Amino acid sequence: MTDSLILIRNIVQHPFFRHGILITIIFAAALLGLETNQSLYQEYASTFHFLNGAILVIFTLEAILKLASYAPSPWRYFRDSWNLFDFIILIACFIPSDSPWASVLRLARILRVLRLASALPELQLLVNALLRSIPSMGYVGLLLMMLIYVYAVIGVTFFGKNDPVHFGTLGSAMLSLFQTTTLEGWADLMYDQIRSKTTETAPWVVILYFVSYILLGTMIMLNLFIGIVLNGMQEIQKEHQLLKAPATDHDPRNQMKELEQELDRLKDRLQSIRLKL
Repeated sequence: MTDSLILIRNIVQHPFFRHGILITIIFAAALLGLETNQSLYQEYASTFHFLNGAILVIFTLEAILKLASYAPSPWRYFRDSWNLFDFIILIACFIPSDSPWASVLRLARILRVLRLASALPELQLLVNALLRSIPSMGYVGLLLMMLIYVYAVIGVTFFGKNDPVHFGTLGSAMLSLFQTTTLEGWADLMYDQIRSKTTETAPWVVILYFVSYILLGTMIMLNLFIGIVLNGMQEIQKEHQLLKAPATDHDPRNQMKELEQELDRLKDRLQSIRLKL
């Protein structure tokens, strides 16, 4: 392993390097927010262009140093999904502002804010937990849609004539129930059905309908979503702790690391021999 490669790896792994990139991401996010002020942007347009160019240079140097730190196998840089995410955003930022793909450039600059997730390990754990929980949350979402559909049919049957705006059709009833799931204005909607003079439904039926839906659709479903995310976070944290745990001599992970280090040494020796020849 050459001295320059060791130096590059030390730079990339140094806390000052990571903190500097983190500060740059935060500064880029603040700059993006200031650009939404049109009068301020028009007055200091040249300054904004200069700062955006400086930020792009910093992110480019970061990507080059990280790629170089993976030498002599730089393609390993792209095996990390977070590195791939950062690299795609960086490439998109090089799109000219006057090209037909200018909207992609604006989107890439907005997505630079999401690089905070790749810069902070704690946010990486949270995002990984959310991604791992998506399949289970999909089934809970399907169960919630089934519940909304059943209650919408009941709502159209009981309240369709009384409140055609909210329960006149199946679609409007499902939309009203989805709004009720967010606990937004559900009490007013319930009392409208109770106080209506044209309704033929007993007040206790109206109360039972809305209260049971709140308990099933909001309380239970929300707790299910929270439980799934927490379970995903626990699994991710356990895996992270196992990876950080010190490996024993008989641990396969330790043996694999030793083999990789030995392969790197052999590649460096072969490369030095070729240079001498």
